[in-house]
Amino acid sequence: MNMREHELDRDPPSADLQAAEYVLGVLDAAQRREARLRVARDSAFARLVDEWNRRLAPLVEELTDEVTPPHVWPRIRSRLGWAPVESADRPGGGKLAFWRGAAATGFAAAAALAVVALQKPRDIDTRAPIAAQPAAPVTSIPAAMTELPVAQIVTDKGAVAYLATVDTRTGGMWLAPVPGLVPAGERLPVLWLIPPGQKPRSLGYVGASRSHWVGMSSAELHKAMEAGWVLAITMEPAAPVAPQAPSTAPMATGSLSL
Repeated sequence: MNMREHELDRDPPSADLQAAEYVLGVLDAAQRREARLRVARDSAFARLVDEWNRRLAPLVEELTDEVTPPHVWPRIRSRLGWAPVESADRPGGGKLAFWRGAAATGFAAAAALAVVALQKPRDIDTRAPIAAQPAAPVTSIPAAMTELPVAQIVTDKGAVAYLATVDTRTGGMWLAPVPGLVPAGERLPVLWLIPPGQKPRSLGYVGASRSHWVGMSSAELHKAMEAGWVLAITMEPAAPVAPQAPSTAPMATGSLSL
């Protein structure tokens, strides 16, 4: 396969963009397997991967232990069109995990912007552009967005696996996985809500690579946050209905708080 064939990819993303996402590690398990096979079989694609490794290497070298304010990542996600998320402390050691997670997500965001900036001309869509409508100026971020409480769900090794943005007004929470932290395989993540001294209650299967909305009543959410109920993620066998009791120890835990 030559480079011209890469230019005429029929299915998005383009070969160059797929190579960049593979190097960044933002692909899900199935996409990573596909990319690895493509590297082994397609020498032109393998060269693109090597080229992106060289391009992004300086970003890795410049990464330092900077403390990222909690509001930065939610705003980045909002600008990218994702669900806004922040973070909250996990009982018994979650503070250190938050800064590790914030550093990792900050680098991922910076690298993603680098991909856009470094895209080669062949990846630019040459079809006639749609006339752009003037965008209304953004004067401020709504207060309701910045005040949504967020809980972090952290692995026993201190890495943030999920961020849960809690909306007590409408009831429910956005659960956003951190790329690469949820194990890939035949088992799927299940979210559990655990009141003090009670058995875990299943809130169903949740996304391993995409944000997921979990519905709850506003009254129950207020109660859970006032009492510091625990959130937990376990990896369970796939089934038509999520299990009602965990079959294994949690891979990550956190807590709700005001």
